[in-house]
Amino acid sequence: MNDASLNDGPPAINPESKQKKKPLVYVLAAVLIILVIVFATSYSSKDLLKKCTFQFKHIEINGMDFGSNKVKGTITLSVNNPNWLSLNVKSLKCKVHMGNDTLIKGNTTESINLPARTKTDIEIPFKASYANLSLNDLKSLFRDNDKVLVTGKAVLKSFFISFPVTFKTKKNIKNII
Repeated sequence: MNDASLNDGPPAINPESKQKKKPLVYVLAAVLIILVIVFATSYSSKDLLKKCTFQFKHIEINGMDFGSNKVKGTITLSVNNPNWLSLNVKSLKCKVHMGNDTLIKGNTTESINLPARTKTDIEIPFKASYANLSLNDLKSLFRDNDKVLVTGKAVLKSFFISFPVTFKTKKNIKNII
């Protein structure tokens, strides 16, 4: 009789071969984890991303609070995200300058999503004091300055990493009013 005809079932599994494969799987998994950690720490996602650009669009006055001498409104910025993935704006602070004077300070209080490869308008609420500015002061600011400068800092988040982005953008006064 032939030995092959005696074994009609599947071949017998050698218990020693299973024990040899388990340590190999653990070693490969450990090497993979180490490579991921080394890559993540040496080349963060911040380095993989292009810088978002901020463009000042306009200022809108929404109201005045005569009791506290404050004017309320929004600063609108257009943010271009050229990256292949969405980013979140965790916080954004900005200032509007005219000449050497800071006229308005604003900041976001909520997280804003910037979809991949798109421009997104962000509205930043502000309250500015007008107690020390007279009408003549405002006229001289507009007469002596032809540009408005907006500076700021945004904290963007990608995956598990947050990173700051500073920006500076100018616009002619004639395009605002």
